[in-house]
Amino acid sequence: MKTKKNNNENIRKALMSQFYRGNKFNLIVASAAGILSNTINLAITWIMKELIDTASGVGGSYSL
Repeated sequence: MKTKKNNNENIRKALMSQFYRGNKFNLIVASAAGILSNTINLAITWIMKELIDTASGVGGSYSL
């Protein structure tokens, strides 16, 4: 039973290394794109909040 577990573990390690081989650049680009996308989305929502508060005349917001 132990040899089967070790064999499965070796197969899993081999498949995982094959999956990630040559994809480090893609992983870095995808991670950077995700972080940049989230940052832009947060900035857009903050700007929309400020515009809506300004247009509605809520106290404590910027004036037109």
